[in-house]
Amino acid sequence: MMRVLVDTTYILPVVGVSVEGIERVLAKLKELRQGGAVEVYYSDFSVMEALAKAVKAWRAATCGREGLSVDSCGLAEGRGKR
Repeated sequence: MMRVLVDTTYILPVVGVSVEGIERVLAKLKELRQGGAVEVYYSDFSVMEALAKAVKAWRAATCGREGLSVDSCGLAEGRGKR
């Protein structure tokens, strides 16, 4: 059985961040894994990086919209405009 170590790129869709052009690779990995041909591994650091990128994407998409608190966009911490 082959072991495959995936990087952050392949974890991002799991946390809701779209990545252009990896659909075929993900489908093939899923097929191979389900068929028992490969074991898929990932680093804890890749998971942390994917989560950080997901939060960054969420903040970029939602900050400035009505109904969000100042804290949700980091303004209370001095990282945004006041």
